[in-house]
Amino acid sequence: MMDPNQAAPPSQEDAVTRTGPAGPLDEDQKVLMDEVAVGHDRPLELTIAKDDEVGIYDATVGGQQVGGLTFNDDGDRVVLVAVSILPQFRNHGAATTLIRHVLDDLRTRGKTATVLCPIVRTFIDMHPEYQDVVDREHPGVVKVAPR
Repeated sequence: MMDPNQAAPPSQEDAVTRTGPAGPLDEDQKVLMDEVAVGHDRPLELTIAKDDEVGIYDATVGGQQVGGLTFNDDGDRVVLVAVSILPQFRNHGAATTLIRHVLDDLRTRGKTATVLCPIVRTFIDMHPEYQDVVDREHPGVVKVAPR
């Protein structure tokens, strides 16, 4: 069950009319959205570890943390909150690799996702084969407005 102090996922109507769950996208989000929309032939080889206590999938390269995807576990559903990648590792496929790993992990574990992160939403829009992982009752962001 979600923490009662956390905001409820936006309704489908809210998600469609705003640029992101928290309003306008910042420059970092735009860069990562462009990265996941393009795809990469030779993405970075990441090591990804899930930390349930903190609620993050940590991505590392050669032992150095390069980014992560924060989440809240809600039983059969996982709320995907935000992706971040250090600037020097952007445009090398790190965000794409991380998101793909997380969605594959959720699918393998029989869980669905509520997507609050516009970067993850962009990835799913570009890769509709992951649409089955999105929770039908609580999809979160269902459309990201053009940048």
